[in-house]
Amino acid sequence: MDTNELLVEHLKRLYVSCRTHYVLSRPGQRFYVPKINGAFSRLTDNVLLKHIQREYAVGIYAGDDGSKFICFDVDDGCAKTVSRVIAELEALGIPHDRVYVSFSGRKGYHVEVFFNAIVETERLYNLYRHVIEYGNLDPKKVEFRPSTKMAIKLPLSVHGETGNICWYVDQSTLEPIKDATYITSIEQVHIDDVSDALSLPATDSSEPRGDNTRSSITPFDGDMGMTLTSPGTRHEAMVRIAVFKRTAGATREENLNALEEWYARQPSDLISSTPEEVHKDIVGILDWVYSDRFILGKAVERTSISLSESQMGIVLNQWSRASRRIVFLLLVRTGLGKPHISAADISKATGISTKTVYSVIRRLIDAGTIHRKEGKRTQLPDQTYAAESCSYIVPHKSD
Repeated sequence: MDTNELLVEHLKRLYVSCRTHYVLSRPGQRFYVPKINGAFSRLTDNVLLKHIQREYAVGIYAGDDGSKFICFDVDDGCAKTVSRVIAELEALGIPHDRVYVSFSGRKGYHVEVFFNAIVETERLYNLYRHVIEYGNLDPKKVEFRPSTKMAIKLPLSVHGETGNICWYVDQSTLEPIKDATYITSIEQVHIDDVSDALSLPATDSSEPRGDNTRSSITPFDGDMGMTLTSPGTRHEAMVRIAVFKRTAGATREENLNALEEWYARQPSDLISSTPEEVHKDIVGILDWVYSDRFILGKAVERTSISLSESQMGIVLNQWSRASRRIVFLLLVRTGLGKPHISAADISKATGISTKTVYSVIRRLIDAGTIHRKEGKRTQLPDQTYAAESCSYIVPHKSD
């Protein structure tokens, strides 16, 4: 067996689950989903070989039954974020030396754990949520991969835009390990040895969830499930996807890649436009979505407020430091006319864990200190729902 064949075997050992489908991109081109007669193409050894040879880059989805690995897609490129993910995994009993990191090719990193058998996506997602909450991490900067709708690019290929090689890296220094055969030393974790980490309950959330791999904490999974069933509906579907991703915080580039990928997965007989026309349409949609003409929502244009004595009394009368911080934050946002905020953003603003935020919020609501209004629900293309953040009002009498 030559070196390339050996590398292909180890890519399959670590990343490929049953019924996995894939996306690929050639240098300078967008990702697309290969199909034959409308059906997903099978991931073959030859496809993986060309990935190793850097003719194109392959990304894979979770299989229908789950995945043999979990990836924390660290988009911010921050070494502290990578270390925090690893520390939380280690705290759950996953050995430090069984967590592997690779370079995404641009600025981010993929923090991965490999298992000796397929693990259901819901169990992997619960593990992800636990790490995010207890590590006080931003889910928009550390995303869950893979799911049945969102792929993750495999290492050892070349990034189509930057030309960088996606090497595995040293876990501590993040220096690239410029040796493709390093993959042969990667060890899988036996699922029986980490049963506690793979048996975490679904975390408590006041925000609605759709399928078992998505909630409002990972909004970018929510728009890719719709498949066109009739002609003449492509443009409307793309507008809905683009708006959803824009309001969820996606960059224009992320939005463009998602729309191109979504288009590639649709039945070709339901789209009469040429690929060039579709791409032009996507650009036009994004020009609008990312322009000043697109308004995310109305808010009172105030940048500062003054708190009265009675308002400060509400803050000081709380039972703990955490509750005082949260009430103060919500009181200020009430005064600014910006009551919408997620639990994750409250956690980020106050330095309090998301689990504690949920607990304090429930107690404040029960005490009548704050009033909560559920965020507006919006139906997504896959017929599930997403919701904007809840709004929290601190009622008070004027002095």
